[in-house]
Amino acid sequence: MTPRARTNQLLYQAELLLDMPPGSDEHVEARRMAAEEGALALTELALESLLREVTEHARLARHDWRELLGPEGEPVAELHRLRELAARPESWLAWLLSRLEALHESGGVARRRGSAAPA
Repeated sequence: MTPRARTNQLLYQAELLLDMPPGSDEHVEARRMAAEEGALALTELALESLLREVTEHARLARHDWRELLGPEGEPVAELHRLRELAARPESWLAWLLSRLEALHESGGVARRRGSAAPA
């Protein structure tokens, strides 16, 4: 499978998870939260696949988004542009990276409806 096909597949799977009805039993909230975190985890895999796709010509050994989009990332033009986008707090990429960071924290990223988001 090509990196582009894999990126598209992962995004499609994340969308399918979010479109699944959560049901109506006592586990509805937990199921909704699991779908949100599962979709975000798939989106993280899609981001790494996208980075592999846009850096294919650079033949990089690793494709971890934290490394490639961090300040010490590879000097590749496409990555530089993505770093600039991530540095803008109002950008979609900055929002996504903050959610991915939260996903890896002990509290996770999904919240029960009606509860306050962590500061």
